[in-house]
Amino acid sequence: MKMVTTLTLTLGMSVVGAAGLMAQQPAPPARVSVQRARAIALARVPNNEGIKSTKLKTKDGILVYEFDIETPGPGHREVRVDARTGAVVANKHEDDLVGTVTSGIAKGIDHVFDHDEIERAQPKISERRAREIARRQVPNAPITDVDLETENGVLVWEIDLDTAGPGHAEVLIDANTGKVLRQKHKD
Repeated sequence: MKMVTTLTLTLGMSVVGAAGLMAQQPAPPARVSVQRARAIALARVPNNEGIKSTKLKTKDGILVYEFDIETPGPGHREVRVDARTGAVVANKHEDDLVGTVTSGIAKGIDHVFDHDEIERAQPKISERRAREIARRQVPNAPITDVDLETENGVLVWEIDLDTAGPGHAEVLIDANTGKVLRQKHKD
């Protein structure tokens, strides 16, 4: 019985360890163009008022295009398209922050930097340092996603952390000062 328990525990730890390693591996390159993904996303949101932001990011180990699409009324739709297959993997309503300008022209279009662009952007705060800052804000929560992007014209690190229960924490850190600009829980 002890040998079976040890073997089961060892196999279980191996599976968990392998899953952790897979999550840390970079996603394969995109096969679907951003233009094609954009068309797919827009087709899923009738009566849309255009795209607020476009991001290419790894989410839960899958390389996705993430589009925030303006809709009539409060909030917007967030549509994620698998960058390898073109499949829509998420399509949900998100509330806009109260009191913020939501017009893409007035707000400025968000931009997520790819690996080459990160080197050219030269943020004063490294990704490693940004991760440390986020972990201090949300202790004991594993980081699930890290993006360097511009938001409202400011270069920021956006870090998602897995929290207990539904949703996740999102910490926005100024990439030049290290100041935490926003921390919120997203469903």
